[in-house]
Amino acid sequence: MIDCPLPDADQRRAALLAEITRTEPVARRRRFLVPALAAGAVAATVAIAALAGAGLRSDPPAPVADAKPIQDLRARLDVVDRTVKPRELGFNPSDFVYVQTRTTPGTDPAGTTEIWVNEGGGSRGAILDAKGLRTTDPLLTQWKAGAPQNVVSAVKYPTYTYMSGAQGLRGNGDEALYAELRRTASGNDAIFAKVRLMLRNGGLASPAVRTWLYRAALRVPGVTVRTGVSDAVGRPGTALTLGRQVILIDPDDGSLLAESDGASGGPPGPAIVSTALVPYAGVPPAK
Repeated sequence: MIDCPLPDADQRRAALLAEITRTEPVARRRRFLVPALAAGAVAATVAIAALAGAGLRSDPPAPVADAKPIQDLRARLDVVDRTVKPRELGFNPSDFVYVQTRTTPGTDPAGTTEIWVNEGGGSRGAILDAKGLRTTDPLLTQWKAGAPQNVVSAVKYPTYTYMSGAQGLRGNGDEALYAELRRTASGNDAIFAKVRLMLRNGGLASPAVRTWLYRAALRVPGVTVRTGVSDAVGRPGTALTLGRQVILIDPDDGSLLAESDGASGGPPGPAIVSTALVPYAGVPPAK
């Protein structure tokens, strides 16, 4: 069989070639995206790039926290610093920071614990709970008397004496404290946990030291702020959270209501119901 072209085939082919010649090549045509679509395309590209490089990161990037609650809490802490009168407390390394905690509402002795931590960190402390009164090991196994009062010492020797001394020095603001925490701790979770440790050991007795530590915690990437969170005895407060870790504070006076690693679930606790400086371990403050 012999193919016979249609009579007008050459004319139609010539017309098609002419049309293609008049049209701008697709590869050179400029394209414009609606801004929302453009942003989505960029986000998708970034997401793909992030997935491609995920295997190269040791830790995933922390989620971006809502900035306004953090800004609001910083403003509340500024008010606390201006209005809450500091207690007249000494800096005797031989004294003890006394802390009473409860795991349940009321005054049931079974849910109450009393702890004495040496202010300087070099002497044995004590604990009184359902198991009775017993001594505890010194806070610092390599205690160094006369270390300089700065953020390096405050982080290395997290005691009331060193934190109080460092916090009051010019240039040792929360930014400097956070920088030292970042230098010595491994990762955001470890930094937040170190702040909790510092609050337990020495930040409980002084309002200025507490707000100093709170502000450093707010600098940790991924930290969120939630209001209306209650502790183990039902007191509402404002929670600084990172993962399951919690620092719960009263934003009106800056007091620490509770701190927890969140491992046990439930409300943050145990609740801190009383703090003081006392001269002897095992002896509660005079009422």
